[in-house]
Amino acid sequence: MEALIDDPKSVELSVEFVGRWSTLISTTNWEKGRIITEWREALMGSQSPSLAYSDEAWSRRVGGVSSQHVGRLRRVFERFG
Repeated sequence: MEALIDDPKSVELSVEFVGRWSTLISTTNWEKGRIITEWREALMGSQSPSLAYSDEAWSRRVGGVSSQHVGRLRRVFERFG
């Protein structure tokens, strides 16, 4: 599973989004969800394995947030974006 989450293409495509997340000043769930959604779309468009853009994968990349919370943030944006 780790090999699929951390494949080189997915890691490379994630750098921009992890950077945006790390420097995010806004504390709104909508903004966090937008970053997660855009990251997922970028990886999906690159034919990355589905585990590479899972909620668990984002949680592991950024740290400090559970995969369950990542899912909630993503759904906030999908619902209200």
